[in-house]
Amino acid sequence: NRALTLAAGDEHRGPLAASLAALLEFLEADRVAVAWMDDLDPSIPHPHVVVDLLGDRPRRGVVRSVLIDAWESGIPGFVDLPDASDVPGVSGSLVTVALGSDGQRAWFLVVEGPRRGAALSTEQADRLAYTAGELASALLHPKAGPLFPVWMPAAQGDRTGDGYHHWGLRFRLLRLVHGVIAEGLAPDPELLRQRCQGLADEVEVFADSSEGACWSRLLATVGEEGWQALPAVLMEWAGEVASEGELPLAIEICRAAYSSCVLLGDAAAGARAAAQLGQTHRNAGDWDASERSYGRAVAIARSVGDLEREALVLDGWSNTLRVRGRFPDSRVRLREALDVAKRSGSGYAVGSVHHSMMTLAAQCGCHDDALEHGWAAIEGYDTLRDRLRALVTLGGHLLEIGHGDLAERAFEAALEHLQEPYFRLFALDGHAHAAALLGDAALYEERSRVLEREDWRPGGPDFTGQVYLYRGRAWDRLGDRARARIWFERALAWCEEHGLAGTLFAAQAGLDRLDSNEPPEPPGDSLEPATAWTLASRLDRVGSTLAGVS
Repeated sequence: NRALTLAAGDEHRGPLAASLAALLEFLEADRVAVAWMDDLDPSIPHPHVVVDLLGDRPRRGVVRSVLIDAWESGIPGFVDLPDASDVPGVSGSLVTVALGSDGQRAWFLVVEGPRRGAALSTEQADRLAYTAGELASALLHPKAGPLFPVWMPAAQGDRTGDGYHHWGLRFRLLRLVHGVIAEGLAPDPELLRQRCQGLADEVEVFADSSEGACWSRLLATVGEEGWQALPAVLMEWAGEVASEGELPLAIEICRAAYSSCVLLGDAAAGARAAAQLGQTHRNAGDWDASERSYGRAVAIARSVGDLEREALVLDGWSNTLRVRGRFPDSRVRLREALDVAKRSGSGYAVGSVHHSMMTLAAQCGCHDDALEHGWAAIEGYDTLRDRLRALVTLGGHLLEIGHGDLAERAFEAALEHLQEPYFRLFALDGHAHAAALLGDAALYEERSRVLEREDWRPGGPDFTGQVYLYRGRAWDRLGDRARARIWFERALAWCEEHGLAGTLFAAQAGLDRLDSNEPPEPPGDSLEPATAWTLASRLDRVGSTLAGVS
C-alpha cells in the first residue's frame, strides 16, 4: 500500500504500479517489474517501475540475459522458467515478456515468484497476457493511454478459466488490429501469418458464438490482408460487444474501425464508423464525445454526397440531444434530417427519422404528432426488426398518455417477435407498466420479475433511469405513494449522476406531484374517443403489417 500510494503521485508510473500490484497478487508472485533497454545500445537494463512484496524498498536489479532471451523469442515474446535458480538473484520462478519497442526503448515485463517446477496455468497465462497488453499500450503509446479501460472478469469476482480466456482473446485480437494499423496496414507478411496462426486455434473454440464468428471473420480478413473489408468487420464486432453491455471495449473497437478507414481513405465507411462511435458513446453516457463523433460523421457524409448517411447521422445526433434534454436543438436536427432523408429517396432513412420524431414529440407532450410519426415509421420501414423497434417506442408513448390497454397490445405484438436485447428490455418494462395502468398490482409485480431476470447492460444508463421512473409512476398509479417516492428518488439520483436531463425532469415532476398530494391522472384521458378508436383499429392490423416483412 505504501508503494502504491507513493506511485499514485506520478501520473505515468501510478497506473502502471497499480496494474503490476494486481498482477503480483493474482499470480502470488514476489516481485513484478517493468524495465527497458535502449534500442541502439541494449547493454544495460533500466528498471522503470518495480513492485516488490519482500522489501519496503524494491529490489531494482534486472538480469539482461533473460530480457534478451525474451526479445529474441518474438514480439510479444514470452519466456517462462519454472525453476530459475541458476539466474543471479532469483530463487524461484521467472517469467519475462517482451512488450515491444517505442522506437527508442525496448520494454519488458518481469515476474518473479516462489513457484518452482510448475508452469503457469492457462488462467494465470491469460491474466499475464492481459496485463502485458495493457502495459504495452500505455508504454508504447503513452498519449493514447490504456487500450481500453476494462478489467478482466476477476475484478468482478469471476475467476473462471473460460472468462479469462474469452477476455484474453478479445484483447489479443484487438492488439493484432492495432498492430497492423500502427504498421499502416502494410505489415510483414510472414510475421502477420505467424500472428494469425497463433490465434486461429484458440478462436475456433468460440466459433459457435456470434462474437466468435466475428473473430473468425476478423482473422481471415487480417490474415488475407483484405484491408478494404476490415472496417466493416470491426464495426460488426463492436456491435456484438455493445449488445452485451461491454461499452468501453466497443468504443475502442469503433475507434480502431475509424482508424482503418482513415488509412484506407474510405470516407463512406468512415462516416458509418464515426456514427457508430457516437451511438456507443451515447449508450455509455458520454454525451460530449457522442456529439463530437456525430459531428465528424455528418461532415464526412456531406463530403461524399451520401444523403442517406447524412440523414441517419443527423437522426442519431438528435437522439443524443434529446437524451440530454436539449429538445429544441434535437427538433432542429430532426427537421434537417427529414428533409435530407426525403431527398435521398431512402425509405429506411425516412422511417428512422419519423421514429425519432415520435420519441421527441412524446417527450414534449405533443401526443397527436407522436402518434402520427409513430405510424409513419412503422409503415415506412421495410424490415421486421425496424418495425418492431418503432412499435415498442409507440407502446411507450401510449404508456405516457395513460392508455394501458392499447400499450399492452402494442408490447404483446412486439414481444412475439422481438429478439434484439435493447428493445426487448424496453418492451418488457413497458408491458409491466401497462398492467399498473390497468390497476392490476399482482400482474405488474409478476411482469416486473420477468424484467429483473434480464441483463440490463445493453440498455445503458438511459434504460435504467427510465425503469426507475416508470416504477415510480406505476406504484403511484397503484396507490402506493411510499414506494412511488422511493423509485422517483432513485430515478432522480441516477439521472443526476449520469446526466439524463429529460428523464430527470420527469422524475422531479413525479416527486413534485406527490408532494402536492395530487391524485394520478385517470388512464386514457389524453385522447379523444375517435383517436383511441383509430389506434385500436391500427393495432388490430399491426400483425399483418409485421407479417409483410422479414
